Amino acid sequence: MIEIKRILVGYDGSEPAAHAVRAAAAYAQAYSADLTVLTAADRLIRPDGHKTLAADENEAHETANHGAHLAGEAGAADPRTVVSLLAPANALAQEAVNGGYDLVVVGHRGVSGLRSLLMGSVAKSVVEKVHCSVLVVR
Repeated sequence: MIEIKRILVGYDGSEPAAHAVRAAAAYAQAYSADLTVLTAADRLIRPDGHKTLAADENEAHETANHGAHLAGEAGAADPRTVVSLLAPANALAQEAVNGGYDLVVVGHRGVSGLRSLLMGSVAKSVVEKVHCSVLVVR
């Protein structure tokens, strides 16, 4: 049986990401594992369409906190948050490696739209970059 002590989940505010957070929370509860919700500020754009680093980072903290709240409602004990200024796949991969996570959970599709078609999905990229297990939630 695989041992899971640390779980990392990506959350961008989308419905697929919310499904991923709920699944990650269920695994965290089942394995008594620590859960971290990561939001990549690189992905976020202000409602007026402009992208500035400070606005992205502030929005990312709000988004990550919302993801942690969802995780808590789904049964995760004291989920922590991380905000990265990297692109989503790179942020998840770097945190997974540096943080020694046993499982990374991602939603099948997030808010990437055309960007995903051009660059490949975050889920696919994470699977290729990390050496731990990856759960892709639909």
